[in-house]
Amino acid sequence: MSYQQASLGALTITLMLLAPTETNADSQSTKAAIAATTPCKAVLFMEKLAASLQTKLAAEMEKAKARTDEAAALAVAAAAAADDNKRLGYNILWAIAIQAQEGQVERIKQLDAVYAPAVTQLVNLSTRLRQAAMANKRIISSRGTPTHGAAPANGATNADASCKYAGWTQTLGDINCKEETELTGDLATANIQAEGLTKIPYPNTAFLNSLAADITAFSKGTPTNANAGSQTWVCSSGGDAAVGTIGQSHAIGTLVQPTAVEHGLTAIEITGANKEKNCKGPEQGTSTEERAKAVFLSAICNLAAVATESIGSALATTTTGLKSGAQAATIVKAAMQGAGLLSSDANNVDKATLEKFISSTFGPSDKAVEDDFIAPLDKVKLNYIANNKETTETPTAIAQGKNVAVALAFFSGKALKTDAIKNTNPDKEIKPTEKCEPDTKENECKKDENCEFKDGKCKLKEGVKAENDGKTTNTTGSNSFVINKAPLLLAFLLF
Repeated sequence: MSYQQASLGALTITLMLLAPTETNADSQSTKAAIAATTPCKAVLFMEKLAASLQTKLAAEMEKAKARTDEAAALAVAAAAAADDNKRLGYNILWAIAIQAQEGQVERIKQLDAVYAPAVTQLVNLSTRLRQAAMANKRIISSRGTPTHGAAPANGATNADASCKYAGWTQTLGDINCKEETELTGDLATANIQAEGLTKIPYPNTAFLNSLAADITAFSKGTPTNANAGSQTWVCSSGGDAAVGTIGQSHAIGTLVQPTAVEHGLTAIEITGANKEKNCKGPEQGTSTEERAKAVFLSAICNLAAVATESIGSALATTTTGLKSGAQAATIVKAAMQGAGLLSSDANNVDKATLEKFISSTFGPSDKAVEDDFIAPLDKVKLNYIANNKETTETPTAIAQGKNVAVALAFFSGKALKTDAIKNTNPDKEIKPTEKCEPDTKENECKKDENCEFKDGKCKLKEGVKAENDGKTTNTTGSNSFVINKAPLLLAFLLF
């Protein structure tokens, strides 16, 4: 807080005002800004715009919670998937959800960096506007005690007489800004938004930091004789109780009538042709008020640069979107590279290959992703053990509850157990020729040391064929098992 002073004729009045804080489009919102033509309207406009920004930021935080829950639900579904394709499909959706979650967090950071300074400036200006408007409606609450004296020492040393008013006070008036009467038409609350805002109301500097008054000095008879004691409103030769009427022969005094400073509210352009002029940055200006205005406009100008696109939900993924490459192209490409369907340096994905991969992963239906993967998240109930108690919930319910970590661990362990049992078959004899089928994919073929990929086909190595002709090979051993690790590894890497 600081004290702003205004010299009003021979009288100096001091009033405490809120100091400016130096911190760091025609759409309905712009029409609302233009309609804020009075201090009350401008005050309410600033307050509603600040509240709107805070509401939007809170809504984005709710979206972040939703993106987090979606990612958790898909992680649970991936861990609980009964087969590899189902697991891969959910892992792809999970990856999409993680990307959306990260994008939403980044969006909140960007919005907060812009919204927080704007809210601070809007609240500060609305407060200063309100106080300035109240100061312009101030009334005289006490005329103090008039005391006759000789020449005063504060600038009128040659005067023959003076009348000092000790304790003269003024009281701020009530501007009584009512939303129901002020926020109507173009200035309706629903119209006061940051989206499309190209102008912002701002008052004259003098309205914020100056006071005005009409001051009248008067005398009657011989001022030096207006020296009786116990005066009420004027220095006179006797007591004058009735304000406004001098009943004595000699008197001297002053009348002060507070007047209003013109607010000069104008809608300043923050985009378009005048953007460079009005949005120069917070370091502009030489006076306190000029810098305060520059800081305010800089913060509001930044609102126009905020991206309006929201981060989509992974649950909005469609089969058509994945097949066309319109959705999650980078993630699907990575999954195909991981599966050995694309080389590590592939730049483009053949449309037919992409469609085949999506169909084989999610199913042949035109809405396989929507019907067979996303819809079950709210319908299919899963059994798991949490705190030694069996629980049955949908993936969505698990994600929104307190046991998501326990459920993930349970289903991951269950998948490991299932794969271990499924892939364990001690002493099973497999002939090398059964392992190197011609139509085996190249990456799978090369995983077996007895096979080689040659002339577009998977074949048994010549030496192995000669060595093992008519023999059998134990591929697991009596005390070992093979686990299909790829889907689980993908799941854990993503999580």
